[in-house]
Amino acid sequence: MIITNIIAIPVQTMCNMLLQKIEELTLYMIQMKQVVEQLKAENELLKQKIEI
Repeated sequence: MIITNIIAIPVQTMCNMLLQKIEELTLYMIQMKQVVEQLKAENELLKQKIEI
């Protein structure tokens, strides 16, 4: 059996890459939470306008 095109990535490098992605996704989640809160507030204002 011949194995070709093997890319060896050191474990530490892979861990660092994964940690960076986790940090990016965490920041993205924080931003999305802020967007959701803004949309909730806007939705509440629109609901109040409809009731008036």
